[in-house]
Amino acid sequence: MSVNIVLRGLRSTYSLSRSLLAFEPLTCGAALCHNLATLAPLATQPFPLTRWTAQQAPQGLHMLPVCQVRGLRAGGDGGWTGGRAGVRTVAAQEMVQDTAEDDQQLTKEVLERVNEQVRTGECGRVFAVVFVQGKQHLVTPEDLIVVQGVFPPNIGDKLRLEKVLCVGGRDFTVYGRPLLRPGLVQVEATVVEKTLSHCRIDFYNRRRKNSRKTKFLRETHTLLRINRVEVTRPIEEVPEVEGIDGKIF
Repeated sequence: MSVNIVLRGLRSTYSLSRSLLAFEPLTCGAALCHNLATLAPLATQPFPLTRWTAQQAPQGLHMLPVCQVRGLRAGGDGGWTGGRAGVRTVAAQEMVQDTAEDDQQLTKEVLERVNEQVRTGECGRVFAVVFVQGKQHLVTPEDLIVVQGVFPPNIGDKLRLEKVLCVGGRDFTVYGRPLLRPGLVQVEATVVEKTLSHCRIDFYNRRRKNSRKTKFLRETHTLLRINRVEVTRPIEEVPEVEGIDGKIF
């Protein structure tokens, strides 16, 4: 059995049993560590490690730089693999099959099933995530949501919430990037009530300064009733938009 012994890079005189590591020849980028007790004849007598060079090493012994041994780390299979400065392994190449056609076929089938559920009304209770006044709200028909802060609409006004992030039913969910295409989902709401929030008290105290301040804060709340959440057209359908000079894009 041939072994690799670290000889280069050490300046002092040590015993093999105390300071050296013995490795089997590297196989597939890994090396197995063994106990130096098998090298008892060599380990019993100290000798200067700097007296051997790569050309003077005995037959069967191979020079291994110290940096490579320090860079070796334990592998998951019980062996040793190279670190930053150690022996590096080469990963096996793997053939990756092209699945573009299969992915397109799967996407087409999924869209057909979703459109069929929307057309026949079998999607269950439809929900949507809308963006109102800087916050996201998960809504379904007949829900009540509270919009915090100043909101211009008055009581009784009808609203159509067009910033829809996603819509879904019993078996599907359609996400926008970040918003869905305008007109794909209609979310209608009615302003039910405008009121003030509960009183919030902010108390400021500067100790040893005889300084105290109390603030009472109430912000405006607008209550909305969600009347309808509906998908109006097939998911993949792109509407024709009339542009400048009557051109169709």
